[in-house]
Amino acid sequence: MRLEEDSRQIWRDNLRLNRRELVRSAAATALLGPTAAIAAKPVTKIPHKIPSVFGISDNRFDDLRRGANARWLGNDQSRITVPLSNSDAKDAVSFAVDRGLRLAARSGGHCYESFATEGIELSVNMREFKSVGFDQEFGAISVGAGCTLGETYGALFRRWGVTVPGGTCPTVGLGGHVPGGGYGALSRMHGLIIDHLAGAEILLVDRDSNIRQTVALRRDHGSSRDLWWALTGGGAGQIGLITRFLFATSDGQRTPADILPRAPENVIQSSVRWNWDDLSSSAFKRVVRAYGDWLEAHSGNSPSARSLFSQLRLQPRTAGSFEMMTQIDPDVPGAESSLAAFEQHVIQDTTAVRSARKLPWLMATIDTIAFSISDTTRRFKGKSAYLRKGFTDEQLDTLYEQLGSSNIKNPAFVAMLTSYGGKINEIHPTETATWQRNSIIKINFIVFWDNASEDNEHISNMRKLYSSLFSTSGGVPVHNEAAEGCYIGYADEDLQSKEWNKSGFTYKDLYWGGNARVLTELRTRYDPHNIFMHAQVS
Repeated sequence: MRLEEDSRQIWRDNLRLNRRELVRSAAATALLGPTAAIAAKPVTKIPHKIPSVFGISDNRFDDLRRGANARWLGNDQSRITVPLSNSDAKDAVSFAVDRGLRLAARSGGHCYESFATEGIELSVNMREFKSVGFDQEFGAISVGAGCTLGETYGALFRRWGVTVPGGTCPTVGLGGHVPGGGYGALSRMHGLIIDHLAGAEILLVDRDSNIRQTVALRRDHGSSRDLWWALTGGGAGQIGLITRFLFATSDGQRTPADILPRAPENVIQSSVRWNWDDLSSSAFKRVVRAYGDWLEAHSGNSPSARSLFSQLRLQPRTAGSFEMMTQIDPDVPGAESSLAAFEQHVIQDTTAVRSARKLPWLMATIDTIAFSISDTTRRFKGKSAYLRKGFTDEQLDTLYEQLGSSNIKNPAFVAMLTSYGGKINEIHPTETATWQRNSIIKINFIVFWDNASEDNEHISNMRKLYSSLFSTSGGVPVHNEAAEGCYIGYADEDLQSKEWNKSGFTYKDLYWGGNARVLTELRTRYDPHNIFMHAQVS
C-alpha cells in the first residue's frame, strides 16, 4: 500500500542519514582526535520507528474505522494504527506529523459528529491502553485512556471499592469522556468526573514539530496546571494525544482505597411510565413542570436529595408511552423517603405505572441498560442544553405540540431530561474548563434510525423541536438566567450554522461560556501547528 511504502522510504532515508553522520564522525576522529570529533558532530534527530498501519484490505478495517454513530463510517483511503505502548503512540504521532497526515485518536468512538472519522488519514486506536493501577509517584490511580467507563468502574470497584462519577453508558471511552467534562449517576453527590482528575499523561507536538510526553498535574503551578485545566472540559480530540488519566479527589499520598469516592453497595432503580393515551395536554405539562420544579428546589446540600439521579425520557406519542428512570443509594439516610416524595411530586394525580428493584451497584452500573439508550449499530443525531430553571409555559406548549401529536413518527426520538446540580454546582465555573456550574437539568436530545434515505426526515424533526424550544434566544440555549449553553460531549455541528443558530453566539460561546477565550489561547500554545484538529476545537 502507498502509505506503507512511504513509511518504509522515510525509514530508509533516515538510516542513510545516520550512516553519513557516522562516516563524518569517524573521519573527524582520524584527522583531529576524539575531542574535535565530538565537537564537530552535528545534532540529528533519532528517527522514530514506523508504526504498524493497515488499510481497507485488512480484516480489521471495517470494524475499527467506524464509531458509534453509523452515519460516520470513515474513509476507504484512511489508515489505522493500534499502539500498544507510549512509544508506539509517539511513533504514530511522529509518522502523521512527518507526512502531513490528518490525525485523530479513537478511544470509545462515541463522538456524535464526524470529528474522528470523516477526512481522517490516520486513526490512532487507543483501545489497548487499558492498564489500571496505583501510581505511587503521583499519589493517584492511573487509568489508561483506552478504557471504557464500564471497564474503569469494574477495575476501580473490584480492586479498591471506589469509583469516579462518570457517565451511564458503559461502552463510552475515557479518552473522550474525561476531557469533555463527563457526568453521570453519582455526579449530584460527587461532582463531575473531572472534579476528581489529578492529572493526565499526554503527547504534545511543539513549535519545532518535536513530540514530547508530559504529565499535566492539578497540583502544579504554571504551564503544567494550565494544561491540566484545558483537559477538564475543553473537549476531546485536541491539544494532544492522551495516554492515561490520574484520578484522585484531592492531592496527597494516600492509599488507593482513600483517594476516590466509595462506590455505593446497592442502589434502588425505579421506573415510572405514562401512557400517552392516559394524558391530556395539561396533565403532560404538569408532569414535566413538576420534574423541573423539584430539581430547582433540591439542588442544595441534602445528602438524600443529592444521591437521587433521574432521567425523564420524553418520547413522541408514536412510542405509546414515556418513562422516568430514577436511581438512589438506599444507605444514605432518608434516601427512600426522598425517592417516594420525588416520585409523588412528579406523578401527582396522573395515571402512571411504577416498578422498582434493588441491585448491587456494579451490576446496576455496567450490566443493565437502565440509563443508557445508545445503540452503536444505528444512525443518530443529537443535541444538548443546560437548563438553570425548568421549562417555561411556552416551552411546555412546544413540547406537547410536537411530541404529543403524530407528526414525529419515529418512536426512537427522545428528549432526555437528566438531573443535574448538587455537588457539581459547588465548583466555580473558572476552576475547571467546564463552565456550566449553575444548571439543574441537562438535556440530551437524540433520535435513532437505520436507513440513510431517512436522514433528512429525522434530523429535520430534531432541529424543529430544538429551535422551537429556544426560539426566543435564536434557536439555541444561550447563557442567560434560564439556560447555560451546550455540552461539548454531545457535539452538534448545527451550532455553526446561521440557519439553526441565529443567536449571534458562536459554538465556543455555547460550549465554554466565559472560559472559551482562555481555552483557545491554551490550545494555540500547546498545539501550535494544529495537529489535533476537528470542526469544533476550542
